[in-house]
Amino acid sequence: MKSFLMLVVLFCSSANAKITYELYADCANYCTFRDFPNNCHGIAFKSEKKGETDFHYTYFSKNLNACIHTRPPFINAISMHDVVSKCDCSHLPSLAALPPFESSMSDSTRAELVDLKNKISEWAPCATDPMKIVPIDAEGKFSSDDQGSCKYMKNGYMVLGGCEPGMHSDFCRFYGNTNNVAAPFCIAGDLDRCKDIALNHDPKTGAWYRSAFQRRDPLSERGQPLFSRDEFLGVMIYLAKTKDKESARRWMQFVEQNPKKYLTGTRKKIKAYNICPPLPVKERPSDISEKQWEDMQPDDRCEMRPNDWPMMYVVYKHIGFTDDELKTISKGIYYRMKLLNPFKGAISYGSALTVPARSYELALQATTVLLFREAGLNDNAALNATAKLINDRTARDNPYYHYLAMGNRATEYGAQLIKKFCSPDKPNYKNPPQGGYGRPAASFFDSGNHTFGGLNVGSEANLPIGHDCIAWINFYLNAVK
Repeated sequence: MKSFLMLVVLFCSSANAKITYELYADCANYCTFRDFPNNCHGIAFKSEKKGETDFHYTYFSKNLNACIHTRPPFINAISMHDVVSKCDCSHLPSLAALPPFESSMSDSTRAELVDLKNKISEWAPCATDPMKIVPIDAEGKFSSDDQGSCKYMKNGYMVLGGCEPGMHSDFCRFYGNTNNVAAPFCIAGDLDRCKDIALNHDPKTGAWYRSAFQRRDPLSERGQPLFSRDEFLGVMIYLAKTKDKESARRWMQFVEQNPKKYLTGTRKKIKAYNICPPLPVKERPSDISEKQWEDMQPDDRCEMRPNDWPMMYVVYKHIGFTDDELKTISKGIYYRMKLLNPFKGAISYGSALTVPARSYELALQATTVLLFREAGLNDNAALNATAKLINDRTARDNPYYHYLAMGNRATEYGAQLIKKFCSPDKPNYKNPPQGGYGRPAASFFDSGNHTFGGLNVGSEANLPIGHDCIAWINFYLNAVK
């Protein structure tokens, strides 16, 4: 059901850089999201330049009433009328209309979600060795022999890594961010995902890494530091869920002893706590460019900020640390946590109010609410208001945000949202899910898989990898303890 429509020949500023574009309509994926309004899922512009093929996935433009792809100075658009004419979805049954917003989930819907979860579990991908990534080749197929269904490979790493076309899997560029991705799965009841986070921790130094892959080979990531505040949030969720007090103690000791860095924007006047592990060598290896080496150094993502300290304090108290224990490890860290703790709700609400509505930043605020609730703050008025604000700002079409807005309560409305996005059948990865770097990549629960109308927070076409849907279903089946 793939159809192509030649559109127009465009020229770049360079005289010999001729690019041809044609419409690429993957109707199987387009029809999967047939009930979403303004559905541009699976619609792309296929480009040819100097013998190289690329796919540029589209998003809906209200002003043009079209699926568009922009890459300055070009704007490529295909009208919704032409999209509909290319993909006939009439043979497929329509999903039920959304029920009232706060309606409780019925027993029959609960049974449907159980059945859906079992079917998705048959294809949700894992790897036999959590130290390895599961790459996708240029055609969008899994190219690792170690990949298989999590139903049969329990202890496995579940995020798909982006590979440069033609490269061997051992040398795939790896984007990391395991902790932040796995953490909500961990809370939702998938304890193997908790193990994924535990493997990212070095018990000797106390440092946490973005992934077990990077912990083993810290020089494998050529574009960013080895940790970040986003990953810090994932680690805090892991600690709150597992109450792994010894790992928490070692990590706090690492942060206290880790060389501090100058706080961004202070002209080297103020130093901040640095949460990123140091690189294993001080001199740049010959196979790493100067630009890559510069990007790998600790930057502003490695600095603890005011909204981070309350999270840490609430989690450490939840685990069982006393104030005296925390002061013994680090008075500097303790007093920052204690000072800012009363403002946790206001900080979260203010952030949710000001960051872009469809963004990974807002997704992080949602997961911050999840973290605080896991640590016992279920009745905090400011945090409950934050959850409702996030859901309202995103048009109430995300099952995860809806679940949080309802106070961690399953509803018929949210269950229907899950069924809209989560198919029992394995997605067609030949229309690859697009990562934030424009390459075939994983669906990320904390960014890409905060999915709205079939698009991720970056307005890119997105497909589930199974784990996202299983986690949502676990939330709705009250698997969270």
